[in-house]
Amino acid sequence: MTSDTYIWKCAEASVSHLDAYKLLTGGELSDDVIDAFVIRFWNKIETTNSYDRKIHVTRPWLAQAFLDGNREMVAKRMKKNVSQQKFLECERKS
Repeated sequence: MTSDTYIWKCAEASVSHLDAYKLLTGGELSDDVIDAFVIRFWNKIETTNSYDRKIHVTRPWLAQAFLDGNREMVAKRMKKNVSQQKFLECERKS
């Protein structure tokens, strides 16, 4: 079983890559980029037997969508949050 810490690090890496891409493109993120991010992040979560408790606490809608297997909900909410500059806040806990 993969640890929750590993899953959180995957999430952090994914968000960091998206954030870097955002900087490279001058702050513009197309739906295609967000969709690719959702699929990449989803695949990382699916390859484990768990999901991160921190995601559940800080992003309850995201954790619930993963548990429900609702990829469309994840994409819709992420698009909304990215457009509001909220999703890219990645909380780092030691």
